[in-house]
Formats: sequence, C-alpha cells, structure tokens
Amino acid sequence: MPEYDTHAIKAAVKVSTVIGDLVGQPPVRRGRELLVCCPFHDDRHPSLRINDEKNVWYCHPCGDGGDVFSFVMDHQGLTFADAVSFLGERYQVERSRT
Repeated sequence: MPEYDTHAIKAAVKVSTVIGDLVGQPPVRRGRELLVCCPFHDDRHPSLRINDEKNVWYCHPCGDGGDVFSFVMDHQGLTFADAVSFLGERYQVERSRT
C-alpha cells in the first residue's frame, strides 16, 4: 500500500487549519501570527502561536511546539507514522506512488 509523502502533507496542509480543526476554535490573527488557546494546559488567554509562513506552532507557557506532525502526535497521542496517515487521510493528500 502506498504511503503518504511527508513533504506533500506539509505543502498541502497548513498547521493553523489542523490546530483550528482539532481544538474546535479558529485561530485569531495578531500581526504575522495566529493565536489560539493551547489545548495542552489551562489556557484562558490564547498563548499558542502559529506561524503559517513557516508552518510551525509554539506555546510559551508549555514550551512545546513544532510542525503539523508534532501537534497531531501530541494532541491525538499518535506515533509519527500514525500522525502522517491521520493527516493524509483527513486532508485528502494524494498518496505516494513509490
């Protein structure tokens, strides 16, 4: 069975879209960044910062951050391979032909 290409997923799926979908809250734009309440701690004021240009996220209070794969791994409790499959299937990314 063909696997998903991680580069194709990163190119096709914005981390802000994934975070917004999984936390059930659309990120709010502040300058060049997007902010959303962090699902990994009791967050009353949005502290999870998203940079769509770099396709990364970071939460200062948690000290946690990364790319779209690390968010899905942390949020869903998945391995890297399972996070790749989750993203590929959910966002309908074409599978690799190799």
